[in-house]
Amino acid sequence: MTGLVKQALLMTAIATAAIAALPDIAEAQRRSRPETKWCLRGPSGGQSCGYHTLEQCRKAAFGTGSSCMRNPRFGR
Repeated sequence: MTGLVKQALLMTAIATAAIAALPDIAEAQRRSRPETKWCLRGPSGGQSCGYHTLEQCRKAAFGTGSSCMRNPRFGR
């Protein structure tokens, strides 16, 4: 086997292992932070889902042009 073939096989194995680990990483991240019921959506469309109550979200949104919405992932 040439050096290039060995290198290509190694890179393929590394990429395969990284892709296989993605669901585990996502599940660990989901478990490591509590799910919150409310999200703040900024004027540019970005979201921050770190609010346990609508009142908390509304206070953060006040005067910023942002709005509050239910977290679509809450309770799943």
